[in-house]
This record gives sequence, structure tokens and C-alpha cells, in this order.
Amino acid sequence: MVPADARVAARIAVGLPEPLARLMLGGYRAAAEGFFAGVDPLLGKLLGREPRTVRDVLSERA
Repeated sequence: MVPADARVAARIAVGLPEPLARLMLGGYRAAAEGFFAGVDPLLGKLLGREPRTVRDVLSERA
């Protein structure tokens, strides 16, 4: 695993502004910790169908 500071530094080195590099790191950390894994049952009601996973959508297009 690449340390957080190294991730930020690598993005800055290729021209990404530091605040954006840190924002991206926050999104990566949230995803790695499962923050986006849960689905509120309200989503299905709003969509009018069961939600699909990203994996399902990508496999349909492959």
C-alpha cells in the first residue's frame, strides 16, 4: 500500500493542485473503508427499482 503522503506528492508532481490531490485521497480512503458500500432502502423507492452495483453495471457492458 502506498502511504497517503506519497499518493498526494505523486499527484502534485504531475501538476494536480494540492487541495484537489488531498480531496481525491479523501475519496479513496472513504471507498477503501467501505463508506460507499451501504445503500439506503430509500434509494430503491426513489428509483422505482432495486439499485444495481457498479460491478453489475460494468459486467453488463463487458
